[in-house]
Amino acid sequence: SQVTMLIGSMTSNSSLNLPKSAQEELAKANYNLTRLMDLVSELLDLEDLETLDRDIERLPVSAMEVARQAAQTLDALAQSRSIRIDTPKSDATITGDTRRLTQALINLLSNSIKFSPRHSTGSLSVEASENEVTLSVSDQGPGIAEEDRKLLFEKFSQTGTANKSKIKGSGLGLALVRTIAEAHGGKAGFTPTASGGRC
Repeated sequence: SQVTMLIGSMTSNSSLNLPKSAQEELAKANYNLTRLMDLVSELLDLEDLETLDRDIERLPVSAMEVARQAAQTLDALAQSRSIRIDTPKSDATITGDTRRLTQALINLLSNSIKFSPRHSTGSLSVEASENEVTLSVSDQGPGIAEEDRKLLFEKFSQTGTANKSKIKGSGLGLALVRTIAEAHGGKAGFTPTASGGRC
């Protein structure tokens, strides 16, 4: 929002020469506003889970464009952590809902960026076979413990990695990913890789 952008700009602008106490209050306001926006987003996600099946569109969609939009949306977050996001080099057509598919990739990529080490690389890829198209996010993060994988896409679940970190959420983002995938006749899953993981 414009309010959070203004406060964020003020907290990062050293030329204002604000007293330390004022800077601390601005930092608190910025954090609280960001958390409030996250909470509203999470509540909307919960509503989405309950209405998704009847709201889905069925139109030809460019998988590459969906990936590009997701990467563009999270470009500032990635840059703030010095993470490079590689976008797909190939394309495929999906019959589905552009907004929902983009939302699913944003949720996956957001998690990837938050849990990946600084100065690492993530990638979005499109793979097509005769009967299906796979959109995936790969990263160099800590991965998911085997015992957590079966709960990864369940509502309100938190993995061991998330519980140990300072990054907290509602546990709805990945559940929404699974719901969107299933609404398109697909599925959501996790595959460990040598350098991190892939969803």
